[in-house]
Amino acid sequence: MENLNKIILDNPEKVLSIPLLKNEIQHLKDQNEKDGKVLKVEIARAYDTNKWIIGLVCTMLVSIIALNISNLLAKSKKD
Repeated sequence: MENLNKIILDNPEKVLSIPLLKNEIQHLKDQNEKDGKVLKVEIARAYDTNKWIIGLVCTMLVSIIALNISNLLAKSKKD
């Protein structure tokens, strides 16, 4: 108990700064958790966007191939 009193009397600023540091650490943990959740949402959104773009490109590719095949068949019938 004497050691604790000595520490408090020797440097009261350090004793008062400990709860402030705990609050700051808790705030940083909370902020980090929020940032992680936001990041997960953004990654999911980017993933969904990529799925739509890849689907669109595949659809266009199939359409172009089908158009070329029909043009080749039409050309071969004319010959």
